[in-house]
Amino acid sequence: MKHSLSPGEQQRTRSVSVWRLLVLLLPVLLCFWLWNTRYPPIREYKLYLTEERKPAELPWDEMSETLTEAAIRQRFQSFPMRCMPNETEVQGVVRMCILDLKTLNGVPTMTVNFLFGHRGLQRVATNIPWWAHADGLVSLESKYGPPTTSQDRAYSGVRLHGWKLATGAAVFYNRDPESFPLGTNSVQWLAKDACSGRPCINWGPASVRPSPSFKPTRYGRQRKPGLRHLVHHLSPGLRCLPPRAA
Repeated sequence: MKHSLSPGEQQRTRSVSVWRLLVLLLPVLLCFWLWNTRYPPIREYKLYLTEERKPAELPWDEMSETLTEAAIRQRFQSFPMRCMPNETEVQGVVRMCILDLKTLNGVPTMTVNFLFGHRGLQRVATNIPWWAHADGLVSLESKYGPPTTSQDRAYSGVRLHGWKLATGAAVFYNRDPESFPLGTNSVQWLAKDACSGRPCINWGPASVRPSPSFKPTRYGRQRKPGLRHLVHHLSPGLRCLPPRAA
């Protein structure tokens, strides 16, 4: 029932509660933090969605352990690339280069990371947005067919697909999509001598061995535990022999 004012009485204005103000301000403060934070996973996605970037092609069967940093720089001379001493814990790697992209081989890709040993290229790792997991798998299967072997069980929360290339190198891809909203999928190429001189894919029975998986930030440092830099383990069908890298 509407209250009628008595003669001379002023209408009172309703005060806004503190909680209502907080509810209204919270989305604004959250957007401000997301836009200005340097937290690596958020920053990577923000830059990917706001920067002007170019697509690139990189057939995995054209990669070779004989490729040097100079050769990779030459191949991508029109792209922004940062090279630096190795700051990861991946054994045998002394230098690394990071390339910012829009797509790689038609697949949305945030960064490509080239890791070099003393003799040349040892591995390549991509960061693919969480929503493009299916695109990455379709791209690999259309080029190289069904995976050579796949993990049925997860190790450290990850199952892998693996392809053995004609060059003797191997390509791995996480079988299950990474988590929304900050996870990234990763295609990883390993040179044929990246596994201490032994094949990274084993066809016979073998014990489960860890593979030093690598998901760096755009600054070349590996993500801290808990941020899904995940050490990928390889099943009896997939064997990589260097010790764990985290």
